[in-house]
Amino acid sequence: MLQPTIQLSAQAYVIQWNRFLERFIVFETVFSEYAQTSKNIMRGKGLVDENLQLLNHYSRQNLTVLDQFVDQIARIQPPTEFVVLHEQLQMVIKHYVTAAKDFVNAMRLTEESEVEQQLNQCRTIQKQQRLKLNQLLNSIGALNS
Repeated sequence: MLQPTIQLSAQAYVIQWNRFLERFIVFETVFSEYAQTSKNIMRGKGLVDENLQLLNHYSRQNLTVLDQFVDQIARIQPPTEFVVLHEQLQMVIKHYVTAAKDFVNAMRLTEESEVEQQLNQCRTIQKQQRLKLNQLLNSIGALNS
């Protein structure tokens, strides 16, 4: 069942994005840890019970939660002065999620060099999107004054 969109005032919108940012930081930390753990596994430095299949399983579970997070963002109806910014924020989040999905799918590759190359590429994209998100969120203050 689709949740209704939520119309927010400018102040409530800024507060909501601060909450979203807190959750986004958790996702970023999780995917950063997955990247490091996958590198450790491929280099033979993983813990005894760590493997790419198990990591892939946990990653997919977190992708489900990430998708739910993105759905929450999509339900926000920004105040008029934030419409363009909101669209830009959604696009950045969309690119981040695409890279996260590609990251998880890369763990299914059989050639370790391909896995590592794809994981690195995906993490680079995620980091770029994180920086874009940060820049856009910093611009909220200018729009809100």
